[in-house]
Amino acid sequence: IGLVADSGDGHALATFRPSLIQGPNPMQVALLKWYPAVRTPLSFTVGTNPAGVAFDGANIWVVNYGSDNVSVLRANNGQHVMTCTVGWYPDAIAFDGVNMWVTNRSSGSVSVLRASDCTHVMTPTVGSVPFRIAFDGTNMWVVNNGSDNVSVLRASDGTHVMTPTVGSGPCGIAFDGVNMWVANCADGTVSVLRASDGTYVRTITAGTTPIAIAFDGANMWVTDMDGNQVSVFRASDGTLIKTINVGTKPSAIAFDGAYMWVVNEDDDTVSIIRAADFTPVATIPVGDRPLGIAFDGAYMWITNNNDNTVSKR
Repeated sequence: IGLVADSGDGHALATFRPSLIQGPNPMQVALLKWYPAVRTPLSFTVGTNPAGVAFDGANIWVVNYGSDNVSVLRANNGQHVMTCTVGWYPDAIAFDGVNMWVTNRSSGSVSVLRASDCTHVMTPTVGSVPFRIAFDGTNMWVVNNGSDNVSVLRASDGTHVMTPTVGSGPCGIAFDGVNMWVANCADGTVSVLRASDGTYVRTITAGTTPIAIAFDGANMWVTDMDGNQVSVFRASDGTLIKTINVGTKPSAIAFDGAYMWVVNEDDDTVSIIRAADFTPVATIPVGDRPLGIAFDGAYMWITNNNDNTVSKR
């Protein structure tokens, strides 16, 4: 049994995992209310072919591209809350503080849903094959894999702001507080753009097939899907700091405040790496063909594409 902090509404805010992490996560602030948590790994059924996943502060949203919808689960217990219909072949999802934004790869659009009740808000048109998506605090950045650019939309009303050009076959995107980093799957690079105006900053070589990116507060971590590794770059200047071997076909990554969790699609595992010194600390099993990952402040949620589940770890 481990301990987690209770926010007061039953949602877990922090957890200590003795088997994986030595000591509390410094980024997880615990309130002085405690309850015992069962340490048995959990799995919940969602829609068909789950991929992207995001947290809205209370619920986990799982994008199901095989059923063109989103499953919403209560984060504290995995209970199904609602299912929201979106566009054709949805893939990724991001939260702007009010609404959830879901990319529709085959529709060339983004479905915007009110997080409180799943009401459809708008469906902005973007580029060809919209893939991953990220929020900079004001705008949503949608990576268009088929048109080698990024659609930047004002989150408040969906207005198109700009369309910066990036590398070939862009896939992943992440924000470092100043710049947007876009992983270009087809040319082995990462394009760095100033978020305020889309100005090109630099291009970084990042393995064979860079696909997913996460920020740890100082460095950007980029997974190389075909190289089976993660490259760590200093966010301030793009300097390569470290390259770390992980499992087979690392396709997603997320940060929990102390550790990076790398999803290995072909191994059905997740590699856990201590961000402070780049040390691998554990490899844990999940479901069949894990694709997406998100942190809820206490647990990681990993989508398992082939068995239509999401793992809570």
